[in-house]
Amino acid sequence: MLIEQQGDVFELAPTHYLAHCISRDFALGAGIAVEFDRRYDMRHKLRVYMADIAWLSDREYALPKCIRIDHVFNLITKEKCWQKPTYNSLEQSMRMMGRQIGYLIEQGETVKLVMPRIGCGIDGLTWSKVSVIIDRVLAPLNIEIQVRYL
Repeated sequence: MLIEQQGDVFELAPTHYLAHCISRDFALGAGIAVEFDRRYDMRHKLRVYMADIAWLSDREYALPKCIRIDHVFNLITKEKCWQKPTYNSLEQSMRMMGRQIGYLIEQGETVKLVMPRIGCGIDGLTWSKVSVIIDRVLAPLNIEIQVRYL
């Protein structure tokens, strides 16, 4: 169930999982990503995650398109911070997040998700198209999804 309403994404942080878009370089230097970094020290945690992957693997590896740190899904939708995502890259990241949410549900967790109009701020995607992707990818999970906008 997708609910859109005006409000702050972070208001629901204690009871909901959060989601936002980032670049693979973990810059987190613009838009709402700055606030995720400030509140959760996300850049540092993502770099530690990267170091752990490199330590565990002595061969080439592909960084996932969605990295969950605590209760935050970091959707990697572009390589560098100055690039723009595509609808395809957003959908790929959403699909990986959906698989991770499915796993949490299988483990008995109740998952409620809150996100901004993801990809539609400085990334420049159109909300009418993004909301269709969210519905197509996440509706089968039958979870509460709140989209907050200011």
